[in-house]
Amino acid sequence: EVVEVEGVRYNRFVVARHVLVPLKTGQLGEPPDEARIGFRTASLYSPQPDVERATAAVTVSVSPRPRPPEGYSGAVGDLRYRATIEPEAIDFGESAVLTIELRGNGNLPLVEAPAKWPACLDCESYPPEEESNVVVDDSGIHGSRVWRTTLVPRVSGEIDLEPVMLAVFDPAAGHYRKQTLGPLRLVVEPPPVT
Repeated sequence: EVVEVEGVRYNRFVVARHVLVPLKTGQLGEPPDEARIGFRTASLYSPQPDVERATAAVTVSVSPRPRPPEGYSGAVGDLRYRATIEPEAIDFGESAVLTIELRGNGNLPLVEAPAKWPACLDCESYPPEEESNVVVDDSGIHGSRVWRTTLVPRVSGEIDLEPVMLAVFDPAAGHYRKQTLGPLRLVVEPPPVT
């Protein structure tokens, strides 16, 4: 679209972009957005022209999702979970960090921390810390969310962290994609003999 103001032609430009994430099902409407746009002319003394533009109203049909499986924390989109433990070998009395990462395209800001983690029955654990790296641009919402918890083993030897299943709803396929994280192994060297 070309806008002509007082004989000067301006190319079409984008004033704002919005990413809409539906929070309920049914017919959802977004009212029109209106904008008044001012233009600078070559002279400071001539009047500064402006134009008014409005978008059309948008209606979106949001169908209900199937009942979520256990291990679902609200992730919707092309998203993948990954779990790691670092370091994988420690001395008795030291700690390791268990990390769960969610990465890809989807509703990252709305996803809750995983309710289930790979289980370490012989470990003390601390509440998880969170880190977000989320970008909203022309391709939508993408990036990563990371949750980390510190583990302090109470025993030495090889500790297997039992696997956990987490789920992501894939709107393109219309179903939940389940992912198994783990098992993970943590090697704890025995304390020195006294």
